[in-house]
Amino acid sequence: MSTQYAMPPYFTWIVDKVLAVSALPFHHSHLNYLKLNKIETIVSFDDQQKVPFHTNPFMKVVRFSRGSLSLNDCSHFVYLMEDAKRRGEGVLIHCVKGEERAAALALCYIVKLWQCRPDFAIDYYRCIRPSSLENKEFEELIFQYYDQVKNSFINLNHKDLKWSRETEFLGKDLDMFIDQPIPDSYQQRVQF
Repeated sequence: MSTQYAMPPYFTWIVDKVLAVSALPFHHSHLNYLKLNKIETIVSFDDQQKVPFHTNPFMKVVRFSRGSLSLNDCSHFVYLMEDAKRRGEGVLIHCVKGEERAAALALCYIVKLWQCRPDFAIDYYRCIRPSSLENKEFEELIFQYYDQVKNSFINLNHKDLKWSRETEFLGKDLDMFIDQPIPDSYQQRVQF
């Protein structure tokens, strides 16, 4: 009998092989997928449904209350992420669709991991999961978390970073590349 694998609903890797977000992984094939991808810690917000993995020995389940998040919750989650990363394990956060509370915790980890401003992390996250983090309360929490940890950043010499066409780090604007002639070697490959 072959093992079945299926990605949990709304599954997305936020940080490759380290942090993922999804809705409730309710089927045994979802659990097989998580195990295959070395996700051994699951952060759960769903108190109403019994999770099917509470007896699985390979999974550690961490529960957060269904209500609002606090700065302590964010700090606890980032510590949990750093611990799992040291062990070489992945972490999955799940809530109803993985869009609000899960996004807030994931963004706190991204802010700490990248040592970046929250608006930069939020822009990145919305590129991956467009309908996420529409609740201003959670967005403010990420900014509060940033204020709490920014002094621990090694090099806090960031400019106001945004996802845009501007590429200051190159000292150029991408528009200058648009009108450039295509080299002959590339034109030969792209002939229709």
